[in-house]
Amino acid sequence: NNATESVENTYSMSFDNNSEYVSSNLNSTLSPQTATWMGWFYFDDLSLPNGMIAQNNGYNTNGYYINTANPYGTYTSVYLSTPIGNTNQNAQTWTNENAITTNQWHHIAISLSDGIASIYVDGVYNVAGNNFDYATQYFNPGINSHYIEASTADFLIGIGTDFWGSVTQVMNGNIDNISVWDIALSAEEIQQYINCSPTGIEEGLIGYWNFEEGVNEGQVLDLSGNGN
Repeated sequence: NNATESVENTYSMSFDNNSEYVSSNLNSTLSPQTATWMGWFYFDDLSLPNGMIAQNNGYNTNGYYINTANPYGTYTSVYLSTPIGNTNQNAQTWTNENAITTNQWHHIAISLSDGIASIYVDGVYNVAGNNFDYATQYFNPGINSHYIEASTADFLIGIGTDFWGSVTQVMNGNIDNISVWDIALSAEEIQQYINCSPTGIEEGLIGYWNFEEGVNEGQVLDLSGNGN
């Protein structure tokens, strides 16, 4: 991957908890067990869940979603969720409590390798656990990893989805430099892209939005060259 040059970044996308979000067709299909999602997030309010990224026809039917959640009583943990077959349940991996805070930019990356998710917050590995053992005990089929079922849904930035695929859990804050990859980036590569944003031509990059269209533009462009 080429991380020696970056695109100058001036703007970010603001979400004010008023059902605003970005939608893309994201033409390229992810491998079921290998991917990376990455971006900068600024949370104004973590008293409720914030939808960050989602692509599914219903949160426990197919695809995946990434949001803040509250296993510890707060919404300061980051979650990756993928459905488990036809059980109406999700495989989940999550960070520690207080992995994120309000009023501060955080770089959040989730690298999925052979179905195992590594979450990095500001370049630091942060995985508190997953529910694989619980799912294996109570659901059929049992699981030992994430698996992304193919989805026909749009790729959403700044919002989540409910049981039927309708939008919910709106983001309250700002988002910048969202990228989606069909490879599992290493910790070293993630750190490189924290220091120097992608250019759009990197190997494995299938979608990249840096929101540099400006305040008067109505369209967010994919800089990966894949036309999403």
